[in-house]
Amino acid sequence: MNKALKSKLLLISVALVWGSSYMLSKLAFDYTGALTMIAYRFISATILTSIFFYKKLPEINFRIIKKGFFMGIFLFLAMVLSTYGVKYTTASNAGFLSCLNVIIVPVVYYLLFKKKLKKKEIFGTIISFVG
Repeated sequence: MNKALKSKLLLISVALVWGSSYMLSKLAFDYTGALTMIAYRFISATILTSIFFYKKLPEINFRIIKKGFFMGIFLFLAMVLSTYGVKYTTASNAGFLSCLNVIIVPVVYYLLFKKKLKKKEIFGTIISFVG
């Protein structure tokens, strides 16, 4: 399998898993709470990441832990908001709102860093907005 085909298949699989996660989250709320579900997701992600990157674990130092802690706070807040959003709305609405980051990220990037966006980034943002 060539590299281009492999990358396309991986991208499609990520989209399928991400898209189906909203429906599965709605079903999981019948059995557990939002924070418990987030804990399971973070624990499983930690285990899988540790398995795949076990050779890098000895390189972790305090600076990396500190940066990871602050990034983790933002990730946790995003997950809590997203998970509670799925709980209180339909899976399709939650998926739509979560995918708005495709539109929001380039705009925030421009506003924060005052760097002009490339034509293809503007085009992608417009296409995403219209879609």
